[in-house]
Amino acid sequence: MNNFKNIVISLLLCATIAQAQNNSTFELSAEQIEKSEISQSKVSQRNIISTLSIPGKISLNLDQVAHVMPQIKGIITSIPVKLGSEVTKGDTLCDIDSRDLAESKITYLKAYKDLVVLNLKMDRQSAVTKNTNQLLDLLAKDLKVEVIQEKLKGLEIGENRARLITEYTNLKLERSIMEREKGLYDKKMSASADFYEAEANYKSTNAKYIALTESISYEIDKDLQLLQNEISLAKSNLGIYQQKLLTYGLTEEAIKQLPTQNNSFTKYSLLAPITGTILEKKISTGELVNEDRNIVVIADLSTVWVDVLISPDVIQQIKLGQKVIIQSNLVDIKTTGKLIYISPIVDESTKTITARIVLENKEKLWRPGLFVTANVVLEEKNAPSVVSINAIQNINGKNVVFVRNGNRFIAQPVKLGLNDGKYVEIIEGLAPGVEYVTNNSFVLKAHLLNQEAE
Repeated sequence: MNNFKNIVISLLLCATIAQAQNNSTFELSAEQIEKSEISQSKVSQRNIISTLSIPGKISLNLDQVAHVMPQIKGIITSIPVKLGSEVTKGDTLCDIDSRDLAESKITYLKAYKDLVVLNLKMDRQSAVTKNTNQLLDLLAKDLKVEVIQEKLKGLEIGENRARLITEYTNLKLERSIMEREKGLYDKKMSASADFYEAEANYKSTNAKYIALTESISYEIDKDLQLLQNEISLAKSNLGIYQQKLLTYGLTEEAIKQLPTQNNSFTKYSLLAPITGTILEKKISTGELVNEDRNIVVIADLSTVWVDVLISPDVIQQIKLGQKVIIQSNLVDIKTTGKLIYISPIVDESTKTITARIVLENKEKLWRPGLFVTANVVLEEKNAPSVVSINAIQNINGKNVVFVRNGNRFIAQPVKLGLNDGKYVEIIEGLAPGVEYVTNNSFVLKAHLLNQEAE
């Protein structure tokens, strides 16, 4: 396999030499070659990245910075965190003794208890309404009073039970009297006046009974609706008081536990709204703080920004989403990020356009304030023929690479493609696998120029 590879490379070298018959060639002695200290490499495949280098500076990701205010007036009683310490979302930043908080908690609890009472009333009213409707249904079936009482035994109905049963009993009695008088009247055993009086009494009692059932049906529905309205209003009030506590920083779980809480209502724990690092701490124990004061600054440094200033003459090469290689100017670290922002305006003072790259920073290596070089990737290509940039020499306006064949050297003209500052793509002139001179190729250029001068 190696013999075959050597044969292929030899053929490629022969082809390069054949192409160079009309190119500049020269010979050096073994001693001259040794003194030149040249080194060689092979034309190879390599990933070439063309970039635009721009100076930049690491800054905080302002989308991940929290300026924490207590939201309530009070006195600082304890501060469990220190400047520069790491906190997790929900950790206590400081404890505050606040009368305003106590008043808000008391107001919330009163509204909570009012709602509890109303719900109990609703439970009872719902049962009474259901049972009363059941009583009305049984009365409509014209059952005996004893049967109705048995079916409703143990059910809560309230005073409407007595009112309905009484009128129902009166109605049955008047109907019984009317039916007896009618029987006697039909048999010519009583006067018609007695029958008509009994009939009138029944109709009057029946009208009263119907009016009573309609009135009770309306009343229980109205009472239920009024109670529902009261509960809706009470829930609304409770929600308002709960929202106020939430703005103070209490969690929903903490608010739910208030009815069973026995500790001081004045204690308020200011919690971290995000996970991150304490960058600023402007409080001390015993200090009075107001609700609108910025007392702690937390930054999530797991991502940072790189701000760069771009000249307008190259802005057309910059696009959102482009890959950017970031390299520190002070320490040997490198990473990649993505272009997330390009300002739509030119800064009047600097005559530049601000652009921003976001970087992952899990290891906290990229510190805000650090100066960096941002290499914006303009084009990336896996080129089949690549040489070291040091191998390129310009002779008579042409780019050449020196190819060695024994003691003979050929200045092979080449057409260049992408370059990344270290390597350059060869579009024409050299085939993959051909050996070329890398270091000190300028010495060979001097020999060639001297030869042409002679």
